[in-house]
Amino acid sequence: MSFIRQNKRLRLRGVFASILFLSSLAASAAMPNWQGSYVGVYTGGAIGVNQLSTNVGSVTSSSYFQNNADINAVNGSGTSSNYPTTIIGGFVAGQDWAVRQAVYGAVLDLTSLSLSSSQNVTANYPGSSDQYTEATSMNTTWLFTLRGRIGYATTFNKVPSLFYVTAGPALTQINVTNSFRDTSASSGTGGTSASEYKIGWSAGLGFELLTFNHISIDAEYLHVQFPSMSTGNNIYNLQGGFGPGFLTSPFTTTGRLSVNLFKIGMNYRF
Repeated sequence: MSFIRQNKRLRLRGVFASILFLSSLAASAAMPNWQGSYVGVYTGGAIGVNQLSTNVGSVTSSSYFQNNADINAVNGSGTSSNYPTTIIGGFVAGQDWAVRQAVYGAVLDLTSLSLSSSQNVTANYPGSSDQYTEATSMNTTWLFTLRGRIGYATTFNKVPSLFYVTAGPALTQINVTNSFRDTSASSGTGGTSASEYKIGWSAGLGFELLTFNHISIDAEYLHVQFPSMSTGNNIYNLQGGFGPGFLTSPFTTTGRLSVNLFKIGMNYRF
């Protein structure tokens, strides 16, 4: 009798082990492994926030602008907020690691990002018939990000899905220009340009669908922001005073760039 009971216990253990094994196989089939490397391409759109501000200093005995009303007018004409839009495209590569339904990884991408804005103002000095023309602009053409991401793997309408958040540093090149001239007796003129590589930050969220074998489709929103940069020179007189350049005022334009990107892409997973 003891032998029969022991045999039954062994059989039950075998049945339970088989059930657990089959359950693990079913779970693996229902929840594919996102772990591995991938490359892809994407397209979409971007909305920039280009903020420009100009400062021409204060009144001194040798400044080009000799009253605060003129200074305020020129500063205001060189200050603007613009919202350029563009179509984007780029390449992405990344690596994911999976622990059950948790997925974490690293991703880098390079985006063609043609965003530019400019302002050109011709106006009269306050209380004067003399006119001035002032132009300011800012642009960038590309964006690089290196980000971490962490997500949750599930299914959406029976399609393996990954919902994730992402953040990391961003790099671009920003160009800022300004120019000035007027019709006064002093014939004021000035202008310059500057170009700098800027490191900022990026953060966003997205979801990815594993639609075919090795092929996934993803949609992502990304916000990118960069520190300000400035270009500066002087506005000076070409005529009058004690000769050209005797009267000078600083002419500094500062640009601040942030971007909202909306991307749809396709990846090949190795």
